[in-house]
Amino acid sequence: MSFLTTEQRERIKACWSGMRADLFLELPERRQNVFIDKLDEVVLELIKENPDAFRGSVVQRVYMKRRIA
Repeated sequence: MSFLTTEQRERIKACWSGMRADLFLELPERRQNVFIDKLDEVVLELIKENPDAFRGSVVQRVYMKRRIA
């Protein structure tokens, strides 16, 4: 199994710079969606770059979601 590189982990962290769970939950839904969309975009990029770093079910779900959309 392959793991994420330090650079890849940093890209994920950058999506949430300074955000904590309690602060996130206090945001209005539209603001939460901004963070979720950023994270979704980065994770999708990482899966495309290195699918072996993720469980098969995660990769399958991403590809099925894209195929349906």
